[in-house]
Amino acid sequence: MKHYFDTILEGYRTETDVDEMLLEKLPLFIDMVLIENVVDEFECAAEEGEEVDYEDIEDPAECLINDIPYAGYGED
Repeated sequence: MKHYFDTILEGYRTETDVDEMLLEKLPLFIDMVLIENVVDEFECAAEEGEEVDYEDIEDPAECLINDIPYAGYGED
């Protein structure tokens, strides 16, 4: 999936100038989005007085814990 992500990024770069410094921070930004997804699930469950459905946070948590880049797009 790395090839897929690289292809999308290449296409984006043909239309828009992207500073290399921002591209270096892209993995951190993606991790923060994953963290936000996990936190949101806990907040929603708490507001509704329900238990967290761990299946809803399984994918983002796995990406964060195992340092899987690009929100699940591995190195294949």
